[in-house]
Amino acid sequence: MTGLLHIFTNDTTGMMFAIVSMLFIIFGFMLLYATFKIIRHIADGYSQERAAKNAFRGLRSEAHLSGEVLAAISATIHQMNENQHDIESTILTIQQVKRNYSPWNAKSQMLLKMPR
Repeated sequence: MTGLLHIFTNDTTGMMFAIVSMLFIIFGFMLLYATFKIIRHIADGYSQERAAKNAFRGLRSEAHLSGEVLAAISATIHQMNENQHDIESTILTIQQVKRNYSPWNAKSQMLLKMPR
């Protein structure tokens, strides 16, 4: 420890302090990265397990739908698919602007007037 203290006290340019500071920051970012990666891995495993349980529950709950409800759902889906293929007008009309000068980029409009 006395060796590091000696280096820091005799470092006139502050280069050693800068290097050690950067190393601490890099080590901290690496630690944060590893922590978040572990948390993500745990959360992904938990969510996949939960999704598998919910899928099994969903299979059981779908069996309770009556034939009328299933027929209404399928008719609605069929109607939505039929309406997606409407023929659109492909005519594009471009009219030329009558005036060639547009003041939106005039330099006199952008600059402030000098007070007299």
